[in-house]
Amino acid sequence: MNKILTFLLGVILTIGVIFLFFRPNKEVNVSELEGDVRGIYSKLVELGYTQDLTEDDIQLVVEKIQESSNWIPQGTVTSNDVVEGKTFYNRSREIQTGTYKSEEFDFLGNANQSDVIEGKQFYSNAKELLTGTLKIPVVTSTIYKGDALVTDVMSGKKFYSNSGILLTGTYTIPTVSYMGDAEVLDVMSGKKFYSNSGTLLTGTWSFLGDAVVDEVLDGKKFYSNSGTLLTGTYTPPTPIDFTNMQYSTFDDYAGIDYLGYDGTLTEDYKGEEAQWSKISNNIWKDERAGIYWSSDQTLTMRALVPNSNSNIFTAMSLNTCDYFNAVPRSSYDGSDLDCGNAINWCATLTLDGRSNWYLPSQKELMLAYIDGMYNQAGDTLQEAAEFTVGDGSAVHYGNYWSSSEVSNDSTSAFYVYLYGGDSNRDPKANTYSGVRCVSRD
Repeated sequence: MNKILTFLLGVILTIGVIFLFFRPNKEVNVSELEGDVRGIYSKLVELGYTQDLTEDDIQLVVEKIQESSNWIPQGTVTSNDVVEGKTFYNRSREIQTGTYKSEEFDFLGNANQSDVIEGKQFYSNAKELLTGTLKIPVVTSTIYKGDALVTDVMSGKKFYSNSGILLTGTYTIPTVSYMGDAEVLDVMSGKKFYSNSGTLLTGTWSFLGDAVVDEVLDGKKFYSNSGTLLTGTYTPPTPIDFTNMQYSTFDDYAGIDYLGYDGTLTEDYKGEEAQWSKISNNIWKDERAGIYWSSDQTLTMRALVPNSNSNIFTAMSLNTCDYFNAVPRSSYDGSDLDCGNAINWCATLTLDGRSNWYLPSQKELMLAYIDGMYNQAGDTLQEAAEFTVGDGSAVHYGNYWSSSEVSNDSTSAFYVYLYGGDSNRDPKANTYSGVRCVSRD
């Protein structure tokens, strides 16, 4: 009987509570409740689910239902404490709906495993739990090996030297006043110095001269390639007075013509236009033009390079001889095969310490004749003849190659006939013209 009563009581209580919750906040009338319970129970008996109860049992059911109907939920939550969409009761039997939205967690870190100390776990830009791999360097004790003293360090500057004690420098830079007036030309080349400012300068002055005493005017003091003060001994030739001179009716430099007509070379026909100096047995200088002329190089050239004094050069083509691009011409080094034998011979010639030789142009060769080369190249007829045509064994008879190409024939170049003063063309491949080189200061 107790089992039946318990079951029945559970069913009725369930139905009653549901009924009451669908009628919230309404006081329950005991007589109405008892009638409803009896009606439900009679229906269950009718359906054969149970048997008649005593009045005391029915009264117990009514009391339990009435007790449940008077229950009010207790709590402190509000709708914003409950997750959005979830229903609940709180302090009343009226059903309520939560409004709380949980915050979404954003992973925004940018740390990599190599950025985090080894073994430490962390999150970065995802929910994946990572473990750091960064190894902390092993710290050893610091050894101070400095030897600076406070007097070596700028005043007020902090430093460590040979211990862990922090020191303060006391050194004060002395005030420097630059009062010099030396310029770079006053100081030996390559030497560093300060003058009237804090800018470090480099001297450019040096002993690079090659003058010797017999090249400097008598009594003039000079330095050449050393710090020794020298005194010049050179005495310039006495200028020639042309006032009462009688000029030749053939040409002004007609010594050779005079000889050709059984004449003699006389003082009357020396130096009418220019003054020449014999620098050495191999070099003459036209003082007026400032041009040095070499001795006849034809025989020497032939001896070293047989059949070599052709003048085959390319002046205007893709393979132009480098000589024609050199400024000045004497800077060409004689290495370009497109320049031929004559040009390259002069470019590589060193004569009595002078090395800046080059093959003269047609105009330079003509100037040598115009300035009286034949009559003035020596103090005797023999010296003059040597300058003009060599020692007499040459086969070119005074024809000398120039570096001037014939404008309408690139296979030919001009030569100048220093024996008589005229000029003509010749195929560049011919080898019987001579080579005489020219140089300038």
